Formats: sequence, structure tokens, C-alpha cells
Amino acid sequence: MTGSTFVRNVATDRGAGLWASDVSQVVIHTSTFTANQALFGGALSFTDEAAAEIESSLLEKNSALSCGGGVATESRAPVALIGVVTFSSNRASHGANGGGV
Repeated sequence: MTGSTFVRNVATDRGAGLWASDVSQVVIHTSTFTANQALFGGALSFTDEAAAEIESSLLEKNSALSCGGGVATESRAPVALIGVVTFSSNRASHGANGGGV
């Protein structure tokens, strides 16, 4: 996805902006995720071997109740940050597991 904006989305589980699962490849370029809320990964969540590239994007003021205010990822779900990827004022409320990632 290129040039997308996700603002004030809410998810009861994962990734209020995007949740990718299974064996998939996600490329995010010059996109903005602001003030999104979820249980895991306020803006983005990658699970079950979903791979992601995030390039030249902004993740700000996103929040998660558990972990990954900006991005939540499982150990089998690699995320590559390319160029300038800005994480600003993201937070994870409980468990103190990754405000940004």
C-alpha cells in the first residue's frame, strides 16, 4: 500500500490499521497511522509468518492494551523498517511491552 492514511480506527483484537496473518507479504510505503487502538498492535499487527516491509512511514499516537502500541509482531513474523520510519508517542498500556514495536 502506498500513500494510505489510517486515523482513529479501533479493533477489539489486533491491528486497528492493518492485521496481516498467515504466509503473506505486506509492503507499506509513505503511509500514516495515527491514533489507532487495539488489544495488540494499535496500528499494525503481523502474525503467523506474515512478513512486512515498512518504508518512509509515520506511526504516531497509536495505543495497545497489551503490547505493540505502534506495531505488534510474533517471532515468526519479520518486520523490516526501511528508510525513515518514525514512531512517535505510541504506547502499550498493560505489561509494558513495546510502546513503538
